[in-house]
Amino acid sequence: MLARVGLGFRVHSGWAAMVALGGKVEFPEMIERTRVALIDPETGGVAQPYHAAEEMDPTAAETYIASSADSSSAIAREQLEALLVTLRAKNLGPAGCAILYASGHEPGVLTKILASHAMIHTAEGVFFRNALALACEQLALHVLRLKEREVWTIAEEKLGLPAERLQGHLAVIGKRAGPPWTQDQKFAALAAWIAL
Repeated sequence: MLARVGLGFRVHSGWAAMVALGGKVEFPEMIERTRVALIDPETGGVAQPYHAAEEMDPTAAETYIASSADSSSAIAREQLEALLVTLRAKNLGPAGCAILYASGHEPGVLTKILASHAMIHTAEGVFFRNALALACEQLALHVLRLKEREVWTIAEEKLGLPAERLQGHLAVIGKRAGPPWTQDQKFAALAAWIAL
């Protein structure tokens, strides 16, 4: 039987920081850390698809966004499949994955999104998170969608540990791992811990 690891993701436009944690839930260790691409610039993928669609007519914009979403999910799925192969070679399997979401709501109708620069930015954040979530689901991974601003509270409740202890252990993980250990990796690790 495969030992379980949790996968955590903090998503940006066109890429995501991923951390995998395994071992004891009370004191997990980092198993893997990588950057997952969500676009392929060589095939015309852009990090701001809604900005690119802003000047298109509504039908072309809708087609472009749907095509970009399919492409982003396929690119993420390909990288996640490779990660799963690496994990299985170490006799590890995913317990699930957690993706950090912004606090905002789903952006809604495309014509309204493209009419508002603020909505375009919101939509792009949701776009890449949803593309990654779809890739995970297509690989039969259980996906937790966590609001980033609530992740410390969620972690305290789910793991039964105070925030100070969680922060202390994440600092230990980061020290052992070495750079990069930025907010991206810390938050991805906390998400992975919850998924574990």
